[in-house]
Amino acid sequence: ILIPRRTKPVGVDPQVLPKLVTFSDGSPNAFGTVIYALWKMLDGTNKAVFLMAKAKIAPLTGPADVVRSELSGATAAARLKRWVKTNSRQVYGEHIPICDSTIVQAMIQREGYFFNTFAGGRVAEIQGNTEPTSWKWVKSADNISDVLTRGCSPDNLKPDGEWFCGKSWMSNPIKDWP
Repeated sequence: ILIPRRTKPVGVDPQVLPKLVTFSDGSPNAFGTVIYALWKMLDGTNKAVFLMAKAKIAPLTGPADVVRSELSGATAAARLKRWVKTNSRQVYGEHIPICDSTIVQAMIQREGYFFNTFAGGRVAEIQGNTEPTSWKWVKSADNISDVLTRGCSPDNLKPDGEWFCGKSWMSNPIKDWP
């Protein structure tokens, strides 16, 4: 697998800061997140560039709870966004967090003390590292981080493919995203 390491494409608009876009997902088997830099090009389109991804196996003990796993994926997205902003020399603008769980999205909007210890701590961390109202929802088919929880063939991880370049709709204006 060849991984393109260029994080700033040629032809970007120098007057616009790149945005960070995180996708998170969870399943009974794993959870994870992927982060892209979304650059505004001189021709007015957007170009997504893969920065990094992180996946973890879901705990083997206890019940396989999809909501816990989805919440853990969202927490990983908040942590990864904070890590990239702290450790990168690039200055980023807006952060756009995306998940495919309406339950997790609703949990992020509430105060953490409504939940048990596991959920409350994660919700509070997400709220501290992201703007709760900025979380977007997409159908599972539009969530690129499904690759982390369901797997895929290495043939699908081409340098010019969806995993490294983001979903095709990411090149559109953000208001036109699903």
